[in-house]
Amino acid sequence: MTLTLATLYDRLENQQNCRLFLQAWQKWRGSQILPARSDVRPEDLKTAMAATSVWELTGDGKVMVRVGATLFEEQIGENRRGKNYLDLMPEPIRQDGLERLLPIVTVPCGIFADGCSLRLKDGNTLEFDILLLPIVAAPEQDPTFIYYCIDLADRAKRFDISEIDKGPFVTSTSHVDIGCGVP
Repeated sequence: MTLTLATLYDRLENQQNCRLFLQAWQKWRGSQILPARSDVRPEDLKTAMAATSVWELTGDGKVMVRVGATLFEEQIGENRRGKNYLDLMPEPIRQDGLERLLPIVTVPCGIFADGCSLRLKDGNTLEFDILLLPIVAAPEQDPTFIYYCIDLADRAKRFDISEIDKGPFVTSTSHVDIGCGVP
């Protein structure tokens, strides 16, 4: 499914963090297709700041976590800053994970995934929705940064990362046309 920025905003009715992130991202980009890092004002995220991560795609195929969403990191009990996000994924889905992220910086476009879940070994699940949007290091450059915002369905569940049994499972993924088309 493809969403425009307008239809995405309507879809985010119950995802407060993702909606605040989208509003901030649109403010940062102004009349440009993509915001530059120098345009980013974290205070514009308001309460979504704790739900926002910053990833950098490096030339060697890594997706480095530059800033982790404290909301999620507190939930899983792990600081992910400085780690390769792909190394945090189970081996069988790493390549698929990279292939899903690449259009964000190559097209560029956004991704909205709702109905995501992680299944824990005790049978419980952690449910969440995510929004990923690109940012360039400087004007006139290709995007290398992905800002990732999460809305957790139930913040009361706290668990250790070792308790994850399966996942992440994604119910619905939509590409977001930010003005450059979608894959």
